Amino acid sequence: MARYRYIIGLGMFCLVLSSPLIPASGGQVSRILPQQIAAIRPTDGSQGPRLLVAFDLDALGIEPRIDFAQLVFRGVLQVSEETPSVVRLEALPILTDWQQHTVNWETPWKHSGGDVDTCARTTNWVLVGHSDTTVMWLDVTRIVTGWKDGTTPNHGVLVKISELTPAMLERIDLSSVELRVWHHAVRRP
Repeated sequence: MARYRYIIGLGMFCLVLSSPLIPASGGQVSRILPQQIAAIRPTDGSQGPRLLVAFDLDALGIEPRIDFAQLVFRGVLQVSEETPSVVRLEALPILTDWQQHTVNWETPWKHSGGDVDTCARTTNWVLVGHSDTTVMWLDVTRIVTGWKDGTTPNHGVLVKISELTPAMLERIDLSSVELRVWHHAVRRP
């Protein structure tokens, strides 16, 4: 797949981020708002919130071919140092059905913080400064394709900061969350 680059300059720092090139013709982009959305965090405050979001894919139609799917949201990342830092976001498919009005760090999970498929994880690196509100996105094409073709149950996706990075997802703007899907209709002979 072809790639294009974003160049972000921050004073003396410059970061080049690559993103898949989206086909400009022959398909369409659907913006899907969450069917369910919640942010959970442990009661002891040891970790920042995790975003839980589920989407109804019926908005895509009967049988689209998904070219690319992107989860987009705004949030505040609290880094451990005063200088800009790069943190790793992770999106993981949720394995347990949940309801936005009753979900928390412990309920309805077998494992505190959410039951997820760690093998289907997708990641993205985000450059942030201290307490900056940042638009974040994750390529969730593989996850959404699994939901659409039925190989993965559609209980949504959990977004968190990787334990490998020195940052905490401090706040999430729940009103900014959307799934953008680039797709083509499948034509039958």
